[in-house]
Amino acid sequence: MIVIIIGVLAGVSFPFYHAAVSNNDLSIATTTLAQSMRRAQAFSYAGEQDSAWGVKIEPGEIIVFAGDSYVARDTDYDQTTSINDNLTTSGLTEVVYSKTYALPQTTGTTTFESPVGAQKQVSINIKGMITY
Repeated sequence: MIVIIIGVLAGVSFPFYHAAVSNNDLSIATTTLAQSMRRAQAFSYAGEQDSAWGVKIEPGEIIVFAGDSYVARDTDYDQTTSINDNLTTSGLTEVVYSKTYALPQTTGTTTFESPVGAQKQVSINIKGMITY
């Protein structure tokens, strides 16, 4: 009888646990992206490496890089942070900040979506303000 009760409780609680874990993964990804954007912006403003700095979102990672684009970056300065690779990313996947003024060259919204369909967004405007 106790085994049945434990089995029922486990079966009922699993969906709630899975949703909580997915929500946590989304929160970590959005916070990590916002922090990475702020770091790249600060590096650009400070003139680190006499370069523009940017952020690139790849499956399972967020990369802060030095250069005018991710393709033309200096890989010696890459700073990579892992995020859950089960998240789907859409929208803006690369932001580069101009050297010295640290204004973003692109604006828009990045959307992260979990396997259960929950979503969180990070947006950047023309002045570099990040909201999430």
